[in-house]
Amino acid sequence: MKLKRIKLAKGGQADIPDVGDIEKPVLILGAGFTRGYNEHRVPLVVDFLDYAEKMQVLKPQAEHRILVDFIERYFGAYSNVNIETLATFLTSSLPPMPFPKAEPREFLFEQLTEIIVRTLVGISEHPHTESIRELYRKFTKELLRVQARVLTFNYDTLLDELLRETRKWSVLTGYGLKMQTGSEENQELRAFEEQQFIQKHKEPFKEEVVYLKLHGSINWEKPIIENPYRRPSIYLSPLALT
Repeated sequence: MKLKRIKLAKGGQADIPDVGDIEKPVLILGAGFTRGYNEHRVPLVVDFLDYAEKMQVLKPQAEHRILVDFIERYFGAYSNVNIETLATFLTSSLPPMPFPKAEPREFLFEQLTEIIVRTLVGISEHPHTESIRELYRKFTKELLRVQARVLTFNYDTLLDELLRETRKWSVLTGYGLKMQTGSEENQELRAFEEQQFIQKHKEPFKEEVVYLKLHGSINWEKPIIENPYRRPSIYLSPLALT
């Protein structure tokens, strides 16, 4: 992946991915791309928690009781709240609350992001039909053939998994920059990923598709919407490397 150096407005410089090759197509993927894989397995932002409850990921009468009470206090029925609006609300700057202990917003934000991850994980394993799986695989191979640049606000990992399945794309470098790994376990998984790719292609990583995920990804160790309470660097989670 080539980088180009740009000058920043307030001085200094930065290296950014060079995706300006005119001959390489740029595609923008919306929520319909993932939804089309299996509309019965992929919720939208407005029915997400309803679906998560049906999957027994959201447990409104047990561990998520406080989260559900919070949603109903400000939004009404929890089953049709927009999860992105909710996440923004949880992390927005609001006047001091009269009873701050009654609204542990950091805890609720972490619960919400955990629900999102657990609901979306493994989507590629559940196509609506095998013919749809094959259609998406053909699309993925075409992206590789034309060396496409793909932009999306989706944070699921459907295309990531389909690209990785080809062994011509890796989560280590396919997002337009070299992703870091956090724990010692992740370092071992990273080494395995690198070795698998080199054995397949007899050369170091050379990405053919750049996948830019503008709202982040559930396989990164950073929330979908930035958590204002903690600001760690973005790095790959074990989910990305298994």
